Amino acid sequence: MSVEKRRIIRAIQKFLTPKTRYVRKLINGHSVILDTQDIWMRDNFLWYDVYEPETSRYISGNVRLNDIILDVGAHIGYHSLNFASKRKRSKYTRTDDRMFFSGKMYSFEPDPLNYRLLCKNTEDYFIAPLQVAVSDKEEETILYRSKNRTAWSSLLPKQNTIPYPVKTITIDSLNLSYVNFLKIDVEGAEIKVLNGAKETVERSPRIRIIVEWLPKNDGDFEGIMNFFEGWKCRPLDHNMLFWKEE
Repeated sequence: MSVEKRRIIRAIQKFLTPKTRYVRKLINGHSVILDTQDIWMRDNFLWYDVYEPETSRYISGNVRLNDIILDVGAHIGYHSLNFASKRKRSKYTRTDDRMFFSGKMYSFEPDPLNYRLLCKNTEDYFIAPLQVAVSDKEEETILYRSKNRTAWSSLLPKQNTIPYPVKTITIDSLNLSYVNFLKIDVEGAEIKVLNGAKETVERSPRIRIIVEWLPKNDGDFEGIMNFFEGWKCRPLDHNMLFWKEE
């Protein structure tokens, strides 16, 4: 698609954008609240019925009820909902009643605007949202928040961003016995998340890891590939799926 055609499409979309800031949209079967003032959400969610279709299909088709799942960089919860599609609370179930459910799911999102929508979008599911960033060490640091594209916020310094103080943790600090799924979408800081998860990955022989990779994010592609040396790899949209051969 040419640059000019893309500009025309975006101009039309902007014209058709609802006047109400927050709208509810059905995406891949999930009811999701969107912020129409966010350009990224408007372009990727508001006008389409599914986002990252290959990744969405893989997650929905391979996750099991009792899997332990970590969604790092959960944004507003779209893939968290794909992971948790079988974990919806019923009106007969207390929010603290998990006796029938041994799997756990944690969704990490440090951006306060995203986190608010993440909590709202996942409130009917057994998902634990956490407002922290995930990295290779536990510290107080800076999140570089994109002004009108909240999916682009990163721990790496970027232009046209607003610095925001955040707390970071590591996956290993969670002391989980094992993990079945780990999804990482942190706009270039993926290797930091992986380096902070080495012990957890080592004791999780059946773990499957989905890592976003876009050259524009300035991530450490060589470091990621070295981390997964000897693993199987498969592309999913602009993500990469890694798993160990059994």
